Amino acid sequence: MARSTLFNRQQALDDAMALFWQKGFYATSMKDLEKTLDMRPGSIYATFGSKEGLFQEALARYAELGAGELEKSLAAGGDPLHGLAEHVRRLGCLSDAGLPSWTSGGI
Repeated sequence: MARSTLFNRQQALDDAMALFWQKGFYATSMKDLEKTLDMRPGSIYATFGSKEGLFQEALARYAELGAGELEKSLAAGGDPLHGLAEHVRRLGCLSDAGLPSWTSGGI
């Protein structure tokens, strides 16, 4: 009988994305990832191939979420120019606390 996946891949990517965003790629250790994702190292490697593979998938997830937000803004704006302006306004509301870490090793 095959084992079922005990975790939600999208949630794991979201959690990894938040950790990489907070600490930066180089400052994020495998121990940090193990704790955040609640996965053993072997499971992380089996699922994502490597820390770099996980980072690449987390970046793809980030881009996917950003594209979704852009689509929402464009749809709500009525015409493309107003939708794009709304999207830029939303991006301008990011607080410094939500910005990625550049002081602890960056990306």
